[in-house]
Amino acid sequence: MKEGNDKKETRRAALYASLLVAVPCVVHIVNACFSLRLQRFGLAPHDLRGLSGILTMPLLHAGWDHLLSNMPPLWVLTFGLILFYREKSRTIFAYLYLMSGLFTWSIASAGSVHIGASGVIYALAAFHFVTGMIRRVPRQMAFALLVAFLYGGFVWAFFPSLYRHTTISWEGHFSGLVSGIVLAIYVRRWGPPPPPDPFEGEDEEPDEDMEAYWKIPDEEQSSSSVPDAWEGVGLSETASLGIYP
Repeated sequence: MKEGNDKKETRRAALYASLLVAVPCVVHIVNACFSLRLQRFGLAPHDLRGLSGILTMPLLHAGWDHLLSNMPPLWVLTFGLILFYREKSRTIFAYLYLMSGLFTWSIASAGSVHIGASGVIYALAAFHFVTGMIRRVPRQMAFALLVAFLYGGFVWAFFPSLYRHTTISWEGHFSGLVSGIVLAIYVRRWGPPPPPDPFEGEDEEPDEDMEAYWKIPDEEQSSSSVPDAWEGVGLSETASLGIYP
């Protein structure tokens, strides 16, 4: 029965992750087909009018290469989030989505426009890795190691000097990283429970040495020791034994 439920939850997680990834794909197809130039509605830092970009930034991409490089990790990380956290995954995803965007709006340079789902991707990756390490649930730890193996190279995107002359938003990457770490610590008690301790609840073996002499108090030892040869012998009996000074 449990195996059937696991398969059902896996299919459910795959379906919802696919639906979520389909949204930016559809937006990009429509934008490309009708030349709508939706990129101008990205996130504009330090501008109150640019706050709407917190919602639109992950849905907009500069080109097909940008879109296709973001969609596979977004699917994998969203799949893991739904699989492990189920109903709570919607709350976690919403927090990561909003936190990464708001932080980018706060620290990025004014006058720029930020687009792309990489901020959310970094937030999800950091969240999975930190929760896997601090919760010690085997499945989550394995997924955290998988994330580190597949996307460990993302760490280079935190250094602004590497992207000084490019259009890559290191602020979005850094904002996602911080958001994922903070939320992972805050909701560390959420998610699947850890496996039971295999040694918990075992009956203690009876102590075979309960009557050992070194565990008996001195008073009891003196009362239960071998009787003296003269114990119980009266004075008259002592005299009759022929003991003389």
